[in-house]
Amino acid sequence: GLSDGLGGCNFTDATGYCSGDFEAGSSVSLVATPDPGSVFAGWTGDCTGTGECIVTMPAEGEQLWLSASFELDTKDVSVSTTLQDAGAWTGTVISSPPGINCTTQREATDVCEFAFPRGTEVTLTAIPDSGSAFLGWNPGLYVACGGSSGPCVIPASDNGGRLADAMFGDP
Repeated sequence: GLSDGLGGCNFTDATGYCSGDFEAGSSVSLVATPDPGSVFAGWTGDCTGTGECIVTMPAEGEQLWLSASFELDTKDVSVSTTLQDAGAWTGTVISSPPGINCTTQREATDVCEFAFPRGTEVTLTAIPDSGSAFLGWNPGLYVACGGSSGPCVIPASDNGGRLADAMFGDP
């Protein structure tokens, strides 16, 4: 939402416009407050930055222009799939909640990414194709899952971007 602190401009919908009657030359402080699950990305126009926006009201007939931008508050999770021994084996990594569905391609390494809401626990499960085996999570890329052969759980409290590498090979 956006508020001028004086009651003249207060909206939380997506109309994009807010107007009010203010005395020319008066100073107005605008504060951007993100909804839960969002972050304030910054001001553009007659204000810049991410802090409080203080503007001086223009003379009659003149206008101010500014915009407050908000973004979803997310954490990025990336999954790569590595094929051992020249890509003879394949598999898929899926996430819970849904978002990642990364399938290996023979002779290639795939990378899949998804932005989950911050504070979400993400579980990655590796499923080997017929004739292949899941060898575990590469210990060099995501320490919490590294060396594990079970699901990779990225805790809700872990809000940084994460990369997990699923290794598939000979059963």
